[in-house]
Amino acid sequence: MSASSHSPYSLYIPELHIRCSNDKKLFALSHIAQDIMAQTRPTSILSGVHVIMEDGWWMVRADDHDPALIVRAQASSEAGLAHLKRTLANHLDRVCLDFPLSHLD
Repeated sequence: MSASSHSPYSLYIPELHIRCSNDKKLFALSHIAQDIMAQTRPTSILSGVHVIMEDGWWMVRADDHDPALIVRAQASSEAGLAHLKRTLANHLDRVCLDFPLSHLD
């Protein structure tokens, strides 16, 4: 999909909601943040985990009203978006959230 004309990234995945319990979403955010900070990637953890990578950015945050995580990503190329999707799916898998890459298409 295309991003708005004022964004430096032309491709994105739409906002996705991953259903999980409130306890699970806090566990997932905590562990993803720890993993990312251990890799010394530019990260903001102010409202979730927002990671800036060479080919774009991705974020995971807790839904304020529902038992779910919200996922987004934007990239400047198809290859970059594919890389972000794989990275994001890997982090979600590591916190035991079943979220195959097909959900990110």
